Amino acid sequence: MLYPDVQILITLRCNLPCLNCVKLCGMKSVTGLDYTKSDMTIGQIEHFIDSVKSLSHYPHPILGKVCVTGGEPLLHTKVKEIVNLLERELVNSGLAEMVFINSNAVLEPPPELKKYVITWSTAQVKELVHNVMLWHPTELGPKFGLGPPLTYKTCKGGAGQYALLLTHNGYSMCYGADGYIRLFCLDHLIIDYLPAGVNEFPVDRMDDVCQHCVFGYGNDVLPRDWEYGRPVSTQYSKEAQLNRRGRSITKQFPERGAIVAPVVTDNKSIDSINVQTIIRNICNGEYDDSIVMQVVAKVIDANNTTLAIALMDRWLTNTKSNVKKIVEDKLAEINKI
Repeated sequence: MLYPDVQILITLRCNLPCLNCVKLCGMKSVTGLDYTKSDMTIGQIEHFIDSVKSLSHYPHPILGKVCVTGGEPLLHTKVKEIVNLLERELVNSGLAEMVFINSNAVLEPPPELKKYVITWSTAQVKELVHNVMLWHPTELGPKFGLGPPLTYKTCKGGAGQYALLLTHNGYSMCYGADGYIRLFCLDHLIIDYLPAGVNEFPVDRMDDVCQHCVFGYGNDVLPRDWEYGRPVSTQYSKEAQLNRRGRSITKQFPERGAIVAPVVTDNKSIDSINVQTIIRNICNGEYDDSIVMQVVAKVIDANNTTLAIALMDRWLTNTKSNVKKIVEDKLAEINKI
């Protein structure tokens, strides 16, 4: 199983202003984040399903529990269609174990959806979800003797164990960090292609958000908000000001039929892209010649010869491309380096 737990945030709109929400959904007054246009489309859900099906050569099921959540998922006007689509295309085909809805129990679900609804995170269940979310680690650590901010490698909160997350922006890989990714507008930590497992995510970039995340200390040592109030970090307040001025993550998860290629912009991101992910998508016919050539060119420019050779060798054995001779010449040049 590639992903035991999947969270699909079909909307970030919420009907409760919980100031302890790890997703920062109903906290516009604190974060400056506006989620009025955060509903996922049916086309985006279909694109996700198609991406899962592209991994069908892996042992089934590919996914474990698929949680339809938010925000408050029952606010989405097409929640029934989304749940039925996931059930039919993923669960019934053996690609996922189950689908359920995580609701805050404020709205009455439609009769046909009641069997899917699990009341998981509500404002009343303090011992499970209430903690000091909006203290920055640089403030929380010294105050409670918890040490310096954490990194992805030193995270005690189960870094990556809550992956896979999907919103209208794209995939991210940590349930605890997802809200902070949006608060700090860390676009580069959201991707639009589905890696073949958590290990293929660009985890080398995660420190960019881990340094801001209190959950790295572990939930068992975090102070509770009913004991210490709900303080808001001065660092988070500064970020909120930028968000109120219009800053936001601009990425949009693609609709069904869109061609998605890993974005290669520098050495760091190239190294983080697993060769097998690129090769798999190429061999499945998801990329046309022009996309492949763009990726290859960027790899060559970054002098990442190992990735370039592996990529092009595999591609040349599977393609009937008109540019095969050009790529062969480039490969010959690389082999001389």
